[in-house]
Amino acid sequence: MALLQRYQIASILGKGAFGTTYKARDLDRDRWVAIKVLSLKQVADWKIVEMFEREAQVLERLNHPGIPNYVDYFYRDTQDDRLFCLVQELVEGKSLAAWVKQGWRATEDDAKHIAIQVLEILDYLHWQTPPVIHRDIKPQNIILKPDRSVYLVDFGAVRDIYRNSLILGGTFVGTVGYMPPEQFRGKAFLASDLYALGATLLFLLSHRSPEELPQHRLKIEVQKAIRVSDDFAAWLEKIVEPAIEDRYKSAREALDVLQGKRQLRRSPPPPQPILPQRHQPKGSRIQVWQSDDLATVNVPAAGITPPNFTLLGVTLFWNLIVGSIVAAALFGGNWLILPFLSLHALAGAGLLFRSLGTIASYGRLTIDRHHFNIYRRCLGVTYNQYGGNTSELQGVRLEVSLDEHGRRKVRCVLQGGDRTYDFAPNLTPVEKRWLVEVISNLLQSFQSDSDDSGHRQT
Repeated sequence: MALLQRYQIASILGKGAFGTTYKARDLDRDRWVAIKVLSLKQVADWKIVEMFEREAQVLERLNHPGIPNYVDYFYRDTQDDRLFCLVQELVEGKSLAAWVKQGWRATEDDAKHIAIQVLEILDYLHWQTPPVIHRDIKPQNIILKPDRSVYLVDFGAVRDIYRNSLILGGTFVGTVGYMPPEQFRGKAFLASDLYALGATLLFLLSHRSPEELPQHRLKIEVQKAIRVSDDFAAWLEKIVEPAIEDRYKSAREALDVLQGKRQLRRSPPPPQPILPQRHQPKGSRIQVWQSDDLATVNVPAAGITPPNFTLLGVTLFWNLIVGSIVAAALFGGNWLILPFLSLHALAGAGLLFRSLGTIASYGRLTIDRHHFNIYRRCLGVTYNQYGGNTSELQGVRLEVSLDEHGRRKVRCVLQGGDRTYDFAPNLTPVEKRWLVEVISNLLQSFQSDSDDSGHRQT
């Protein structure tokens, strides 16, 4: 069977509740791919189609070495059916479930190795805008290649953090035994994926489903179920805590504790440095130019995004109302009200300036061996400019804090002496992570060149 004359089906890789996955040959690119096919005729609820399309949309914007690359999404009509097809890079490996079925028994080091790689993938997913929750981490959805590299697959249950529906036709989205208690109540959070990872690791070490392991008040008794070191047992006990407030709050926190970079503790930790973003995020419009003597970073305008659209709508509505009242006062000869309206007009002008600054302003950073300059421009007008000596820059970092509503705020900060420079405030957190890596490497290269020059002169 050929799909769109491009993909030649070779064999069946697996069948799930909502579709069949095939191994196929991409004739245009001469490569193997995996095609997940959903038959409309076999769908009992249209929400399944919506989930399938959402999976394609999410995968298209992801770019991580531990997630198979998105290739294509299309549908094909037959005489009596419509087939929805999602095409991805084919990962030549076996799932953890298949390894265990063949008799492989993971050691503690194996489990830690897998945990580290999956946590790095989850950290990437959770830093997306909006954050992405997988919701169905289990042995069948983690691929382990012979070289010990790990892939996370099957994003059919994925959702972003702003979606709330987790129940489909009376059936929970997820897998019993690997789902945390909150998913049974129709909720999913970033820490929900962590619980599922912990349950998966327990399966690898015990060869038993997590629901079969000894429990006390819904909590898995790790030390009765498996034999591992005390430190790793304590780590596992926390990651599978049934109460989400007792679990690790983020993949980064769990990873730091596992690698010994942070002590295990019960209280919520303060914001910590985050994992580096080595590659430019997919879809990012940041431009970087570098020569031997000069580096330039252009940060484009944010444009109209959902939060900006709300601010622009409020601004236009406010100015429309105030403008209408002013016009009515002028035409009606009611001059006494104008001084009062002037305050509202000034507020409207302030809102308009803020909206334009948020939507249309863009930034530029230039660095050479001697000086650096940061510009903020809007509609061709420079409204903010500062700079100094490159030698005074002590580095660049991310500052992570919480606002009054408990939401995470991330700033990309240049440290220069006693002063800090908040650079590129309108970027997504993932873009800021990558930008920190870029600027840090630029500063190190200039510093290295200066040191080499000094040695040559000596």
